[in-house]
Amino acid sequence: YGMVLAGMSQYAKDIGMLTSSGIVTAMMSDASDGIMDGMAAGVQVGMGSGMMGSSMRPDVGTAGLAAAMATFIDSSANKSGLSTTDVAALIAQLKTTDGHMH
Repeated sequence: YGMVLAGMSQYAKDIGMLTSSGIVTAMMSDASDGIMDGMAAGVQVGMGSGMMGSSMRPDVGTAGLAAAMATFIDSSANKSGLSTTDVAALIAQLKTTDGHMH
C-alpha cells in the first residue's frame, strides 16, 4: 500500500499538482464506478486545484500509476528498502489492466 501511495504522490508531483492529496481525491472519484478510466459514471474526473480545470487522463490509475511508482522507487526519495524487482509484478499488472476493478 505504501508504494501505491508513494506512486500517487510521485504522479501528483510529476504533473505539477499543488498538493498530492488532490490525486488521491481524483483517483477515488475515478474508482467510484468500478473502472479506472478517468471517468466517474460517464463524467470526466477533474484534477483539482492548481491544475487549471484539467481533466484526468484515462490511464492515471493504471499505466500512469505504474510509471510513477517506477520513478519513485528509483529515486532518492525511496527510503523503503524496496527495489523495482520487489514491485515488478504490481507495475506489470497496472500497465496491462483494462482498468476494471475485480
